[in-house]
Amino acid sequence: MSDSVKINLHLEWKGLTLQGFPWPEQRKFYDAFVTALVAMDAQLTPNDIVPVEVKGGSAMPSFLLPRANRAAVGRLQRGENRTWSSEQRRSAARLYSYLGERNATMSMGIRKLKLLAVPNQNRSWTIRELTTVTAVVLRVGGTKGVVELRFDRDGHQHCKVGRPLAQRFAGHLYQRVELYGLSERDPTTSMLLNFDIRSFEPVQPKAAVPALAELHKLLGDSMDDFDPIAHLHQLRG
Repeated sequence: MSDSVKINLHLEWKGLTLQGFPWPEQRKFYDAFVTALVAMDAQLTPNDIVPVEVKGGSAMPSFLLPRANRAAVGRLQRGENRTWSSEQRRSAARLYSYLGERNATMSMGIRKLKLLAVPNQNRSWTIRELTTVTAVVLRVGGTKGVVELRFDRDGHQHCKVGRPLAQRFAGHLYQRVELYGLSERDPTTSMLLNFDIRSFEPVQPKAAVPALAELHKLLGDSMDDFDPIAHLHQLRG
């Protein structure tokens, strides 16, 4: 087990006892925890998570995980932030709901237990709007048609678009595209929670000479003495 690390958990809520934490209850927790951890880009399957002890008197399970998953443990422990994809947020929400329904707290860690940062689950509303944004297509795949995108403002996101639209995205890997769809944002942090893509078009880069000519037109008199063609030739040497 030298290639494994031990992760410790500590669950607490009022009235929790060992007898009050039977297998059906433990299974709900473990399913939610594993779903959240795997979504943090952990390189593992549920079969890789081996429980090594459960201490009597409180719920303090420990697991052995492949060492490569240290970063995923830290990502989940630190809590939701702008680097999380929408898929990671949806997966972690199951664990957050489990804790919230029991008014519970959970600590976790490899060397030292740290309190899990749980976001406010009582969002009474979110900001939704039809909008146009740009992003780079990073990956396309899955039977359900999932596209991984790097948004200009909101980092990496996984969006379910269906197979027909995913096939169109596949022709634009590593290219910049303009997306039209329904965005959903947190009203407090403005974090992008979800983006429902309705359509997209590839962004066509402008040629240098027409772009300079358009800039000349926009700036008007301030560029009367500026020759964009001559300047471009000068830059090229």
